[in-house]
Amino acid sequence: MTLLCSDVGSNTSRFVRCKKYLSATAAMVTPSATRKMRNVIIHCFISSKYTRAYQWVYTGSMKLTKYSHACLVLEEDGQRLVVDPGNLSDDFEVPANVLAVVVTHLHPDHCDPAKLQAILAGSPNAVVYALAEVAQHAGQPVTPVLPGDTAVAGPFALEFVGGEHATIHPDIAAIGNLGLVVNGDLLYYPGDSFSLPPRQMRWIATPVAAPWMKLAEAVEFLRQTKPEHAFPTHDAILSSSGKEISDRVATNLVEEIDFYRIKSGETIEL
Repeated sequence: MTLLCSDVGSNTSRFVRCKKYLSATAAMVTPSATRKMRNVIIHCFISSKYTRAYQWVYTGSMKLTKYSHACLVLEEDGQRLVVDPGNLSDDFEVPANVLAVVVTHLHPDHCDPAKLQAILAGSPNAVVYALAEVAQHAGQPVTPVLPGDTAVAGPFALEFVGGEHATIHPDIAAIGNLGLVVNGDLLYYPGDSFSLPPRQMRWIATPVAAPWMKLAEAVEFLRQTKPEHAFPTHDAILSSSGKEISDRVATNLVEEIDFYRIKSGETIEL
């Protein structure tokens, strides 16, 4: 792993402060995750306030299985991360060796207590990461996280962003929502929102159909974020014909992005 420090000028004391931050940042990445990171790039901006940010660039080989609606399973080295096992993901198959589950928000199409129970029955040491408000709906112990938090589960380096679910209607109470970044620049999934990722991503799982959105918003989200690849998710309310229309419209409007549908139950390599 290479640690690069930029924009610190020639001031020695500033460089020392940057080196201390580099050490602290590197320490939070486990050896299994570090193995797959090409660079940890630290930008230290010197101004009236001393602020810091970091970026991980992933170079491993990870598999993604897309289930119906909004459920994803990531796999590396036989270890797995489950994202949003909800009640509309009828084809979901409980995987073995689950290290962690991320639930982006409390809506049942993203948080199905029965699926969580089945996952933890097979992988009792798995950690469920979610907002604190999800705990009473999950039916299982939850490790609460907030936007800005990070966590590492085996080969999966997680960053939580966002904070609010997109507005369904002003008369419906707002709830929290987490966007999920996996392994630096590899994958971003915004949950039920179009919150922007903290950096340009290689892959983005893109919501395309919901009471809180219209397809034009998904298109503008992709145009703004400019990932290398994107695939539709959050689409159980669409018929097969509706999915074909949605895919065709989106593909034609984001020609510079490799946008295509991953079939339900299909596994690809990121």
